[in-house]
Amino acid sequence: MAVANGPALMAAAAGGKPVYCTNPLAFGAPTAEPGEPLVIDQASSATAFVNIVKAAETGAAIPEGWAIDESGEPTSDAREAVRGAMLPFGGYKGANIALMVEILAAGISGASWSIDAADYRAGHGSPSAGLTILAVAPTETSPQFRRRLGD
Repeated sequence: MAVANGPALMAAAAGGKPVYCTNPLAFGAPTAEPGEPLVIDQASSATAFVNIVKAAETGAAIPEGWAIDESGEPTSDAREAVRGAMLPFGGYKGANIALMVEILAAGISGASWSIDAADYRAGHGSPSAGLTILAVAPTETSPQFRRRLGD
Protein backbone atom coordinates (compact mmCIF):
# COMPACT_ATOMS: atom_id res chain seq x y z
CA MET A 1 0.00 0.00 0.00
CA ALA A 2 1.09 3.58 -0.43
CA VAL A 3 0.37 6.93 1.07
CA ALA A 4 -2.07 9.35 -0.58
CA ASN A 5 -0.45 10.69 -3.74
CA GLY A 6 1.94 7.76 -3.50
CA PRO A 7 3.01 6.09 -6.71
CA ALA A 8 1.12 2.81 -6.32
CA LEU A 9 -2.28 4.37 -5.76
CA MET A 10 -4.88 4.54 -8.47
CA ALA A 11 -7.04 7.48 -9.28
CA ALA A 12 -10.77 7.07 -8.86
CA ALA A 13 -12.41 6.73 -12.27
CA ALA A 14 -14.36 9.97 -11.94
CA GLY A 15 -11.52 12.16 -10.68
CA GLY A 16 -7.80 12.63 -10.49
CA LYS A 17 -7.21 12.11 -6.77
CA PRO A 18 -5.40 8.88 -5.89
CA VAL A 19 -7.81 6.84 -3.77
CA TYR A 20 -7.39 3.08 -4.20
CA CYS A 21 -4.34 0.90 -3.89
CA THR A 22 -3.45 -1.56 -6.60
CA ASN A 23 -4.27 -4.41 -4.22
CA PRO A 24 -4.07 -7.75 -6.02
CA LEU A 25 -7.10 -9.92 -6.51
CA ALA A 26 -6.35 -13.64 -6.61
CA PHE A 27 -8.75 -16.43 -7.48
CA GLY A 28 -8.32 -20.16 -7.80
CA ALA A 29 -10.65 -23.01 -8.63
CA PRO A 30 -9.98 -26.75 -8.86
CA THR A 31 -10.39 -28.60 -12.13
CA ALA A 32 -10.72 -32.32 -12.84
CA GLU A 33 -7.80 -34.55 -11.87
CA PRO A 34 -5.04 -34.49 -12.97
CA GLY A 35 -5.72 -31.04 -14.38
CA GLU A 36 -4.07 -27.89 -13.17
CA PRO A 37 -6.26 -25.49 -11.18
CA LEU A 38 -7.59 -22.33 -12.76
CA VAL A 39 -5.61 -19.49 -11.16
CA ILE A 40 -5.96 -15.73 -11.67
CA ASP A 41 -3.71 -13.23 -9.87
CA GLN A 42 -3.83 -9.60 -10.93
CA ALA A 43 -3.84 -6.05 -9.70
CA SER A 44 -6.81 -3.82 -10.37
CA SER A 45 -4.62 -1.28 -12.20
CA ALA A 46 -4.15 -1.05 -15.96
CA THR A 47 -0.54 -2.22 -15.55
CA ALA A 48 1.94 -3.11 -12.85
CA PHE A 49 3.68 -0.15 -11.19
CA VAL A 50 7.05 -1.71 -11.99
CA ASN A 51 6.31 -1.23 -15.71
CA ILE A 52 5.87 2.50 -15.18
CA VAL A 53 9.05 2.70 -13.06
CA LYS A 54 11.07 0.86 -15.73
CA ALA A 55 9.75 3.19 -18.44
CA ALA A 56 10.59 6.23 -16.30
CA GLU A 57 14.16 4.95 -15.85
CA THR A 58 14.67 4.54 -19.60
CA GLY A 59 12.64 7.57 -20.70
CA ALA A 60 10.21 5.39 -22.63
CA ALA A 61 6.62 6.48 -23.18
CA ILE A 62 3.79 4.53 -21.58
CA PRO A 63 0.46 3.73 -23.25
CA GLU A 64 -2.43 6.12 -22.77
CA GLY A 65 -4.80 4.83 -20.11
CA TRP A 66 -2.10 3.62 -17.72
CA ALA A 67 -1.71 6.73 -15.57
CA ILE A 68 -2.37 10.40 -14.92
CA ASP A 69 0.03 13.13 -13.88
CA GLU A 70 -0.07 15.13 -10.61
CA SER A 71 -2.73 17.43 -12.10
CA GLY A 72 -5.03 14.53 -12.92
CA GLU A 73 -4.39 14.76 -16.66
CA PRO A 74 -3.74 11.65 -18.77
CA THR A 75 -0.05 11.18 -19.49
CA SER A 76 2.21 8.98 -21.59
CA ASP A 77 5.29 10.36 -19.78
CA ALA A 78 6.32 7.69 -17.29
CA ARG A 79 8.22 10.20 -15.14
CA GLU A 80 5.02 12.22 -14.73
CA ALA A 81 3.06 9.03 -14.06
CA VAL A 82 5.37 8.09 -11.17
CA ARG A 83 4.45 11.39 -9.50
CA GLY A 84 0.77 11.05 -10.41
CA ALA A 85 -1.43 7.99 -10.08
CA MET A 86 -2.12 4.78 -11.90
CA LEU A 87 -5.47 4.15 -13.56
CA PRO A 88 -7.68 1.11 -13.03
CA PHE A 89 -8.19 -1.39 -15.80
CA GLY A 90 -11.56 -1.11 -17.49
CA GLY A 91 -12.44 2.46 -16.49
CA TYR A 92 -15.16 2.80 -13.87
CA LYS A 93 -15.78 -0.95 -13.84
CA GLY A 94 -12.16 -1.58 -12.89
CA ALA A 95 -12.41 1.18 -10.28
CA ASN A 96 -15.42 -0.61 -8.81
CA ILE A 97 -13.41 -3.83 -8.56
CA ALA A 98 -10.56 -1.87 -6.92
CA LEU A 99 -13.07 -0.51 -4.39
CA MET A 100 -14.35 -4.02 -3.61
CA VAL A 101 -10.79 -5.31 -3.16
CA GLU A 102 -9.95 -2.29 -0.97
CA ILE A 103 -12.94 -3.08 1.25
CA LEU A 104 -11.87 -6.73 1.49
CA ALA A 105 -8.14 -6.05 1.96
CA ALA A 106 -8.37 -3.08 4.34
CA GLY A 107 -11.92 -2.69 5.61
CA ILE A 108 -12.71 -6.23 6.68
CA SER A 109 -9.20 -6.95 7.98
CA GLY A 110 -8.97 -3.71 9.98
CA ALA A 111 -5.84 -2.60 8.11
CA SER A 112 -5.18 0.94 6.90
CA TRP A 113 -7.22 2.24 4.00
CA SER A 114 -4.85 2.94 1.11
CA ILE A 115 -5.16 6.70 1.51
CA ASP A 116 -4.17 6.36 5.20
CA ALA A 117 -1.31 3.87 4.82
CA ALA A 118 2.33 4.86 5.30
CA ASP A 119 4.39 5.14 2.12
CA TYR A 120 5.94 1.69 1.74
CA ARG A 121 8.72 3.06 -0.49
CA ALA A 122 9.87 5.64 2.07
CA GLY A 123 10.59 3.01 4.71
CA HIS A 124 9.35 5.20 7.59
CA GLY A 125 6.84 2.75 9.00
CA SER A 126 4.61 -0.17 8.26
CA PRO A 127 1.88 0.47 5.71
CA SER A 128 -0.40 -1.67 7.89
CA ALA A 129 -1.47 -3.68 4.85
CA GLY A 130 -4.33 -6.13 5.18
CA LEU A 131 -5.42 -9.37 3.63
CA THR A 132 -8.72 -11.19 3.49
CA ILE A 133 -9.03 -14.75 2.26
CA LEU A 134 -12.42 -16.21 1.36
CA ALA A 135 -12.49 -19.97 0.86
CA VAL A 136 -15.44 -21.81 -0.64
CA ALA A 137 -15.76 -25.56 -1.21
CA PRO A 138 -17.56 -25.63 -4.59
CA THR A 139 -18.01 -29.40 -4.59
CA GLU A 140 -20.21 -29.13 -1.49
CA THR A 141 -22.97 -27.50 -3.52
CA SER A 142 -22.04 -28.80 -6.97
CA PRO A 143 -20.44 -32.28 -6.78
CA GLN A 144 -19.56 -32.17 -10.49
CA PHE A 145 -17.86 -28.75 -10.24
CA ARG A 146 -14.32 -29.95 -11.03
CA ARG A 147 -15.40 -31.88 -14.10
CA ARG A 148 -17.67 -29.09 -15.34
CA LEU A 149 -14.92 -26.47 -14.99
CA GLY A 150 -12.39 -28.79 -16.62
CA ASP A 151 -14.74 -29.30 -19.55
